[in-house]
Amino acid sequence: MAPQPRAGDELGQVGQRLAQASELLAARAAEAQLARREAETANR
Repeated sequence: MAPQPRAGDELGQVGQRLAQASELLAARAAEAQLARREAETANR
């Protein structure tokens, strides 16, 4: 990943928020995939 701009400026703050949102979305996607696999296993 490219270096993040300084956190003190507006672009740096936006970059930090986007990075946080990306991490949260990745975690949610992983949780959804796990739940799907568990549901498919339970339905067998």
